[in-house]
Amino acid sequence: AEGKYVGEELLRQVEGHGEMHAVVRLYLPPGEGEGEPALWRIEHDDGDEEDLEEHEVRAAMRRLAAARKEEEAAPPMSEEEVTAAVEAE
Repeated sequence: AEGKYVGEELLRQVEGHGEMHAVVRLYLPPGEGEGEPALWRIEHDDGDEEDLEEHEVRAAMRRLAAARKEEEAAPPMSEEEVTAAVEAE
């Protein structure tokens, strides 16, 4: 179902994998029973999926925004640093 956050990009901290980029793919409305919150299905870059509650989606959106801000503030890499990074891969 469509809903807020669908299509949003996230940066999720995944145990054993570090930070992973993901996209919100689906909104699942709350269940009828008490304690059945709305969920958002996200898809990680590696194709794995997981369902998150709203507070988790919002935290992952903030993590991505902070990472992008940090990247923008970082000084540009020198030619030597770029070469070393490429060779290290």
